[in-house]
Amino acid sequence: MLIVDSHTEGEPTRVILEGGPDLGSGPLAERAARLATEFKDFYPSIVLEPYGQEAMVGALLVEPTHPECVTGVIYFDAAAVIGMCGHGTIGVAATLAHIGKIDVGTYKIETPVGIVEVTLTDKNTVTMRNIDSYRFKKDVSIEVKDVGTVTGDIAYGGNWFYMINDAPIDVIPSNIRALTETGIAIREAIYAHEIEGENGGIIDHIVFLDRL
Repeated sequence: MLIVDSHTEGEPTRVILEGGPDLGSGPLAERAARLATEFKDFYPSIVLEPYGQEAMVGALLVEPTHPECVTGVIYFDAAAVIGMCGHGTIGVAATLAHIGKIDVGTYKIETPVGIVEVTLTDKNTVTMRNIDSYRFKKDVSIEVKDVGTVTGDIAYGGNWFYMINDAPIDVIPSNIRALTETGIAIREAIYAHEIEGENGGIIDHIVFLDRL
């Protein structure tokens, strides 16, 4: 297996260039579904210890179905195959530049949820234009044990997010552990109350916006 590791301001991405499972040549959404259902042992083995970490995102490069795209990519973390990853897309672009597949310029990358655009300014600078994002529900409140009532919006940007406009804890570096534990508690409460995105979309990202 041939892989290249990168990080986007600390967010790690592991790009698989060669040696991933054969997912066929159909639509990327179908290939992603195959990875999620038929190769459940594969993606955790790529990103977890002893050679990875739980925060790492994997990016399996595949042939795109759209000829204007420089590559196709299927993202995953230790728990699931995911539709889109912003920092992962930046990592993929930097990796493609590192191996000489792209140079300075603008390129399209196909993901299971649509085509995204990346612009490489230099080998260390990438900007990205994501798929269209939208807010699905506004001001969704939930009771969270040891936290209280939390209110946020459910939004989509390739994955489902619960975005809390008034964070229950100040968003500062010294609160990283408390923010992490609170985020996990909120996510568990979301699952327990069966709160979902459109068409049963699983909400797996909790976003705290700082109080001003």
